[in-house]
Amino acid sequence: MGFCSSCEIDVQDDQSVCPQCSQLIEVGGQKLKPVPSESEADNYATWSLILGVASWTILPGITGIPAIILGHIARTNIEQSAGRLRGNGAAIAGMILGYSSIFAAVVAVLVVVGIRNSTRYDRWPRDISGETNPIANMRILNKAIAIYKDRFNIYPPSLLVLGPGSSNNAEAAGLVDDELAHGRKGGYLFLYARPGGPRDGYSLHANPVTSIGRHYYYSDQSGVIRCSVGNEAGPESEPIGVMAMENDAAGCDSMASMSFSAVRNRCLSLPCGFSFIE
Repeated sequence: MGFCSSCEIDVQDDQSVCPQCSQLIEVGGQKLKPVPSESEADNYATWSLILGVASWTILPGITGIPAIILGHIARTNIEQSAGRLRGNGAAIAGMILGYSSIFAAVVAVLVVVGIRNSTRYDRWPRDISGETNPIANMRILNKAIAIYKDRFNIYPPSLLVLGPGSSNNAEAAGLVDDELAHGRKGGYLFLYARPGGPRDGYSLHANPVTSIGRHYYYSDQSGVIRCSVGNEAGPESEPIGVMAMENDAAGCDSMASMSFSAVRNRCLSLPCGFSFIE
């Protein structure tokens, strides 16, 4: 008769493991080697491998967690089966596939979020290309053009006539500084045109001078500033509302279609870092 030291029961001579706890039995104080017998595959190991493969094919990342859990359960069962169960390799493979699929899914999400944030219009690069300045300068020019039209009943023929001078001088209205009047400031070229007659409207583009700047701006008599990334902006580009705010960009999109006076009042109430010319 054999003896199981764990269960403290006698075991038949033809058995090498305890039928209750599956531990090796002792005969004469020595544990017997298990009698070779046909082992069976552990179901948890099989399903761990299946789910691990599915996490890379059918359901990327989703079945990775159950593959890992079942793999650990399978390995525990196999270790405690004293050779009755097999499938340790399948369990390990399932866990590896599960862990790697979850890692890949996390990396993919981070990459997508990073790309999305890099192109959002409320998170512009600062200082390198002056891309915080063109929005402010576009609004200054829009305001100056509107004032010029109110004074002289036509849209200005060019930006030059908005430059330093006196308020009653149509050739030098004194509405913007000399840099803006010459259409170049903060790393951007400001291109102004009157597509129709002197009272029909205007178009205003702000294009980066160097390849560092990748945001292009557009505006017209509506006062709405629009932006495009990588290509010249136009009337169909996305409106950005009041941007270029250093500390508070909340609610900007809702202001994209406001009138000049409404935009001005809202802007002056926030730390925009610029002011309108009266």
